[in-house]
Amino acid sequence: MKVCLVTHQFLPDHRSGVEIYTHRLAGALKALGVEVMVYTTRKDLSRREGSLIEEEWEGVPVRRVVRNLFHEDFTKTFDDPLAEHLFETHVLEDFRPDLVHVHHLLHHSLGLPERAQKKAVPVLFTLHDYWLECPRFGQFLRVDGQLCSSADPGNCAPCLSASPWRNPPKLARVSTALRLLRQATSLDLQAPLQHLWRKRKGKRGHPFFADIPAAPGLEAALVTRKRQVLERLVPAVDRFLSPSEFLIQKMVAFGLPRDRMQKQPLGIPRTRDAVSQIRDLPAGPLRFGYLGSVLPPKGVHVLLDAWEKFGKEAPPGSSLSIHGGSGSDPAYGEKIRSRGQRMGVPVCGGYGPGEIGGLLQGLDVLVVPSLWYENSPVTILDARVRGIPCLVSDLGGMKELVPEPRLRFAMGDAGALSDRMRSLVEEGLRSPMSSPLPPSLEDDAKKTLSVYRSMCR
Repeated sequence: MKVCLVTHQFLPDHRSGVEIYTHRLAGALKALGVEVMVYTTRKDLSRREGSLIEEEWEGVPVRRVVRNLFHEDFTKTFDDPLAEHLFETHVLEDFRPDLVHVHHLLHHSLGLPERAQKKAVPVLFTLHDYWLECPRFGQFLRVDGQLCSSADPGNCAPCLSASPWRNPPKLARVSTALRLLRQATSLDLQAPLQHLWRKRKGKRGHPFFADIPAAPGLEAALVTRKRQVLERLVPAVDRFLSPSEFLIQKMVAFGLPRDRMQKQPLGIPRTRDAVSQIRDLPAGPLRFGYLGSVLPPKGVHVLLDAWEKFGKEAPPGSSLSIHGGSGSDPAYGEKIRSRGQRMGVPVCGGYGPGEIGGLLQGLDVLVVPSLWYENSPVTILDARVRGIPCLVSDLGGMKELVPEPRLRFAMGDAGALSDRMRSLVEEGLRSPMSSPLPPSLEDDAKKTLSVYRSMCR
């Protein structure tokens, strides 16, 4: 069987949960005899728009199409004939998969499943966030940091007007110069220039939400987007998978068919030290830590606020460490690093998927202070199979993964998080506690393969 896994971005360019899980699943499917290819995108101003990069990353074949996002208008973020043509050429006609398994369509087009359907190729869609409803990165998080409960064109239009849904047209001239320089000298300045651009953009900050005017035509485009999701994409998808019941409920409320949705927890590689229960924590000093992207929606600043309240009174030997990169918002990352340095909190930068186990072994408690409705953070799952307790924001799929009330706190409430940290240090933690053990990666791949086979009959 030949399967194409479609995602918006991939390792090593981006190291978030969707990318890590997609890579793990690809490897597990290969071990079961499936011919797998990952189809994804890459922003690279030194390459021509739509050009193809074929490579292999840790044993997984990857095809990356260059998408520099010089969109003429917002409509191109969801209805892009070029993206659909590239998918049809490089995947449906060249790779000729038996099935397409979509994990994200950001930077692609809503029409990819439709193109597959026209060639009688079944489509499975694993939902990882709310992008089908919320076009701002699928997080229901406004540009001013406030959480939304649902998408409404009237509210979304001003929010998106201040969001980076495309590269500014003036960068197109820079892109041409970078491409010519690369062709003439093989010098690639894409990465450092992109870093400088993001750093400069991040320092500007965001205007107050109420003062943001909606760009002309954006509200109408959002209405069109919703209609295309429900009338164009949904009919072309044979089945949806979701790692959380919370996500299913949100998407059904949006309009996705419940009878085509199936809950399937994400699988996690088993380790020799895998345990069935959360480990006991004796009272005393504890090593708290954060693993993940150092970006505003992840709430790393809330964790530092909490540690500022509690860290000074914590018993000797207590510590906090932060691990993760901030590539898409280096200005925020610099603020966190600078503040961590003043507080004596090491901010250790990015890490590879193979380093997760070692980093977790150095922690007693993992803290996940996300400010949006996360569904199945890979770091929580990796910690769970090792018996490491997690302190998490009390919302979304995080609440399903960590049902123990003593290990949850009100989202964004640094005081509540500080109190939870203090309680663990002063009182410890006794198991057993209710905390579901995620399936092994092998079991997840076998179950997914059985879904593939049922769809290809």
